[in-house]
Amino acid sequence: MFRVLLSGPAGCGKHTVAKMLMKEFDEFRYFSAGDFIRDHIQRGTGMLNCVENPYIARAHQRPTKLREKSKCKWGVFDEFGQRAASFLRKGELIPDSIVNDVLFQEIRRRGSKLILDGS
Repeated sequence: MFRVLLSGPAGCGKHTVAKMLMKEFDEFRYFSAGDFIRDHIQRGTGMLNCVENPYIARAHQRPTKLREKSKCKWGVFDEFGQRAASFLRKGELIPDSIVNDVLFQEIRRRGSKLILDGS
């Protein structure tokens, strides 16, 4: 499994480096954390997250029984885009505790051979 993480301040050339890497290694795909978050905020989306045990879900989440063919038995709906937008409206950074779970789940879903733009 290969993942390349590009991190740095805005305008330092992360996207340019990512394009060069994708030319060199055409099997790699590009994933921008910033684009992913902005897209969810713009659409005001939520996500259904797997939980092993429905009794350990966070207080604001209500577990839902999932279909038998699902990889997990229980899921919780998290209004990620809506919650992230509420912080930005107040001029605050989105806390890692909100962003990390969603990003890690998406990265796992996309598999290996990723170039991650972590801006």
